[in-house]
Amino acid sequence: MKRTVFFLMLLISVFSMGQAENKEKDFCFHIYITDGFESDSIDLMINSKLILDNVTLTSHPILGITKQYVRAYTSDKGRNLLSLEIFDNKSLCVKKRKKQLIQVKYSGSVYSFEFDLSKGKYLLITKNIHSDTIKFQQLDIEPGFS
Repeated sequence: MKRTVFFLMLLISVFSMGQAENKEKDFCFHIYITDGFESDSIDLMINSKLILDNVTLTSHPILGITKQYVRAYTSDKGRNLLSLEIFDNKSLCVKKRKKQLIQVKYSGSVYSFEFDLSKGKYLLITKNIHSDTIKFQQLDIEPGFS
């Protein structure tokens, strides 16, 4: 009984620390890669820095989202840097700007979007299955995928 109580208290403590750590981070933006991908490979660059290199994407047929994402927070290393949290637990830093240049290389073409953070913190990257091109959509509220 004492072990069970101790184990539960330990889990609660660990969970609480994780929550507190996330609250300390200054959230900047979130990039979702969504509809239209079916075993397609892309490169994703932010401010010309390669973030995702030749990643194969497949959109969930019901949810309309892939497993890949990028979240950005203000870095502990300085307010002018962004710390990127990437789906595969890789983390990188890029220079923070009011407008982030997002580029996707797909099927030999590069698609660019100027992500103005004052207009919303959520960016959806979608593949148009009819024209086989990449489309960007910026939102000021978090999309309801989860």
